[in-house]
Amino acid sequence: MKNKEQTENNVINYPRFIDNAPCKDDLFEGKSHKKIAENISRLLQNNENCNVIGIDGGWGSGKSNLVELVKYCLKNDKKTNGKFRFFIYDAWGHQDDLQRRSILEELTDYLTNGNKEEEGILDTQTWKPKLKDLLAKKREVETKTIPKISCGIILSAIAII
Repeated sequence: MKNKEQTENNVINYPRFIDNAPCKDDLFEGKSHKKIAENISRLLQNNENCNVIGIDGGWGSGKSNLVELVKYCLKNDKKTNGKFRFFIYDAWGHQDDLQRRSILEELTDYLTNGNKEEEGILDTQTWKPKLKDLLAKKREVETKTIPKISCGIILSAIAII
């Protein structure tokens, strides 16, 4: 049952939950997340060997928001526009799933269909069968049969000789 509170032409329903989506803005006083995002963006732009960045922190510490700030920095930089794409995988949301299967499905879907902001970069017709093979729980087994010589054939051959 919901509780309601009336305030100047607005009805507020209770319980109210905190939004889990990143706000895409640095609300800290010293703008520490913005500075970190700018440094990460610079690192990605200038270092060809930088492939993975890990962000560690507790729930609500701003990891997703930091990723959004980095994405914003790179998208708005004119010299790198379009060079960087962001695939975000929610490991927490798939904690009960098979991780390999989940990440392959989501990554292939992202690369073929894209998202709200970007189009896919791979051909769907080519990658659907490949994804099916990657996710299949099958294996190829090659068997060779070598005929055995029975005792009757050996005795017959000796008798003929």
